[in-house]
Amino acid sequence: MNISGFIKKLKTKLNSDLNKEIDEDTLTKYDFGNIELYNNELNINNDLKEYINYIIIPYYQKNNPGKLNSKQYKFFKSTLTNSTITNAKEFQSVVIKYNPLYTEDDCFFANLKNYEAKYPEEANKFFNKILPFIIEQALKLPEYLTKPIPLLGKNMNIAITINKLQALSLLANQFLCIFTDENHEIYDTPPCSFITLFSPMKPSLDSTVEKIRTVIHYFDKMRKRNLEEIKSELLTYQRISLNKESLIDWKNQKKGLCSVRIDTETSIEDCKGMMQVDFANWYLGGGVLTNGCVQEEIRFTINPELFVSMIFTQCLDHLESAYIIGTERFSNYTGYGRTYAYGGDYDDNGTLFDNMNRKETEIVAIDATLFCTPGIPQYYEQFSNKSVMRELNKFYAGIKENKYSDLEKDIYIATGNWGCGAFNGNIELKALLQVIAASVVGKNIYYCPYDKTEFADQFGLLLKKLKKLHTTTDILFNYIEEYYSKVIQNLPKNSKPEVTLFNYILKNIENINNENNKKSEEEKVKEKESKIKEKELNENNNEKKQEDIKEKKMENEKEKEDIKEKEKEKEKEIEDEKEKEDIEEKEKEKEIEDEKEKEDIKEKEKEKEIEDEKEKEDIKEKEKEKEIEDEKEKEDIKEKEKEIEDEKEKEDIKEKEKEMEDEKEKEDIKEKEKEIEDEKEKEDIKEKEKEMEDEKEKEDIKEKEKEKEIEDEKEKEDIKEKEKEIEDEKEKEEE
Repeated sequence: MNISGFIKKLKTKLNSDLNKEIDEDTLTKYDFGNIELYNNELNINNDLKEYINYIIIPYYQKNNPGKLNSKQYKFFKSTLTNSTITNAKEFQSVVIKYNPLYTEDDCFFANLKNYEAKYPEEANKFFNKILPFIIEQALKLPEYLTKPIPLLGKNMNIAITINKLQALSLLANQFLCIFTDENHEIYDTPPCSFITLFSPMKPSLDSTVEKIRTVIHYFDKMRKRNLEEIKSELLTYQRISLNKESLIDWKNQKKGLCSVRIDTETSIEDCKGMMQVDFANWYLGGGVLTNGCVQEEIRFTINPELFVSMIFTQCLDHLESAYIIGTERFSNYTGYGRTYAYGGDYDDNGTLFDNMNRKETEIVAIDATLFCTPGIPQYYEQFSNKSVMRELNKFYAGIKENKYSDLEKDIYIATGNWGCGAFNGNIELKALLQVIAASVVGKNIYYCPYDKTEFADQFGLLLKKLKKLHTTTDILFNYIEEYYSKVIQNLPKNSKPEVTLFNYILKNIENINNENNKKSEEEKVKEKESKIKEKELNENNNEKKQEDIKEKKMENEKEKEDIKEKEKEKEKEIEDEKEKEDIEEKEKEKEIEDEKEKEDIKEKEKEKEIEDEKEKEDIKEKEKEKEIEDEKEKEDIKEKEKEIEDEKEKEDIKEKEKEMEDEKEKEDIKEKEKEIEDEKEKEDIKEKEKEMEDEKEKEDIKEKEKEKEIEDEKEKEDIKEKEKEIEDEKEKEEE
């Protein structure tokens, strides 16, 4: 079967399986278990094997992923080990040999070329020491991994565990661009080849070059380790899928709010001993192999063993998450987005190992919904019940109880502004949804808001007031529903809500407090009236006392009126205070907006200064490069002149050799012509002999024909003579 036919058959099988899963919602009920590839075993229940697909792995047959393709392996080995690679251009040429669809254009491998230009010493070490190690480890894949890798597919609860050495070899094959897009096209896994990291679709960014530096540091660090020892260190890659039966009834979950700690100084990756959230793309890794460089991309870059998950994890669906245990952090970094930079080595020895000998680093990849940009009406649809339920279920899929996790049940979840960057999530809504989900599951939140300090203060204040009122998850869920129905749903087109979600909830809390205060005053009045009645009964027989009572009654009546008057005054004061608070709040919001505007202006000015500074540096760098180029050009000219002289000398030698060859060739031609003439003469003789034979044969035929004619003539005469005899005989008889 040809490859295109195989792929078509494979797609048909996959689509058939997926349809079965989606229609029946059955696969999510099965547990495919933890497949122990570190032991080179496929410990899969026989009843479930029909649902397993295997990804295409380098050096193995495509239609039989468990069998080595020896011819292909020899080709890759020969190409990689017999080629000299001392720079990015030579590396590019080697990659093109086994990826002929790629090109020799200058933009191809531009990021790696920029790395080479910007960090020449590091690049020299990379090409001479680190790259040979990467090639060696890539080619050891058939030795390290003898079983095919199952696809972590949609609607499956499945995990695979590999060792650190197998992960190193798989990542080396990704780095060398030996993995292609075939798995992405067939199985809808993320594109996992580093070709897109080396070759930018857009102009090369410094942050992308820094990502390459960070990954190279991983290989350099692994190069110096005892590889036999790291065989025992394990990594688990898990896919979690929910079915409809296991979903939570969020509206009716009456759970107390969990503990929430807010820390503006700490990053998620520094929260040891906690479940750490990766603000994921539905394709794991997001833009890590292109120009992307935000939370998920940075995490993959500093923990490079996360890259391996991209090889075999199918695109995540709405009720799914990915859970990865045991990856090691290798690098520090500075900046974020376009300012990201490699920050040197990170020592992760302080992270302990669990009972399976995995690093106690547990990362859960949860992809939020991508919403419209703020200002567009559809942006506010994220407050709708449908969107809220989707995000709660999605977050729950990531943080629910997990039998492969070694963390305590009530641990902290290190999270933050999940889905609030490029995915345009509302930061207040997302924070409260994470609190609801964690509270229902029985875990706590360690919130890292990064530079959102103003939001952090508001969030802390709101949580404090909610806790004081003993608010439960159902009440908080109801606040969000009310906010959508009362504020968002009736919002005029192209306008913003007058009140934020946090402020809406705070006003509700304030109203509850006012009602509680009012009830307290009324209870005091009732208590006083009760005492008066009691006194009236006790003094019923005494006239004077009765008069006193009447007098007292009048006083009490007056007191009641005074109390009512005071209540009215207090209500008026509360209303005035509320009005004043609203005015102050609006003024504060205006101040915040003005402050933000000033900060934006400052930031733009700062960016402009940075750009100007960078431009100056670029000009200096270009001038320096020009000097180097001029110097190089002079050397090239000298070298060229030397080459021309050498070339001329070679040409003279070649010319003499050519003359000798021509002379010899002429002699050969004459000899050949003589042979041809002799051959022709022989052929003429043969032809003549053949003609003579043919002539003789013709004469023989003619002679035979003549003899035949004579015989025929004689035969005719004999017949005539016979007839004559018969006639004579007859005549005689008649006589």
